Amino acid sequence: METERLVLRKLVESDAEMMFANWTNDEEVTKYLTWLPHNTIEVTKEILEDWIDAYDDPGTVRFGIELKSNHDLIGEIDVVKYIDGVPVLGFASSPKYWGKGYMTEAGKAFVEYLLSLGHKKIIFEADVRNEASNHLIQKLGFKFSHQETKTCSIFKPVEITVNWYELVK
Repeated sequence: METERLVLRKLVESDAEMMFANWTNDEEVTKYLTWLPHNTIEVTKEILEDWIDAYDDPGTVRFGIELKSNHDLIGEIDVVKYIDGVPVLGFASSPKYWGKGYMTEAGKAFVEYLLSLGHKKIIFEADVRNEASNHLIQKLGFKFSHQETKTCSIFKPVEITVNWYELVK
């Protein structure tokens, strides 16, 4: 899938080094995510291998975000889970590309793609402290639904509060 400045594509094994260099090892990127920064490239390689294997499942929708201009892999966007068949989205990107509109561009294309697959509703959840992500989600046309306090994940067993957003077509 292509946009004006980006290519959204399936991830491949050779992406591990760029993922590690650009975002998976970055504490600022993972600060509000459900996973911790990868301390070695081997961790990124193992997780990437699992993600590639998951492409065999038709419910797996995950794309790397690549710049057309220099082929730099700057992030990823995916369906992190389904709630009653409704996709819940997530994303991560390299801090050196924040504030340039790339995630807005990728997010719009990804949402359009999911709608083209027949989804009538799409959900995002974001840590309330992550102002940039909350702003981006609203910029993509999602409307605030509710707030929930919960355990972040098995990797980060801390209590967090998240905003839930919905897009209904």
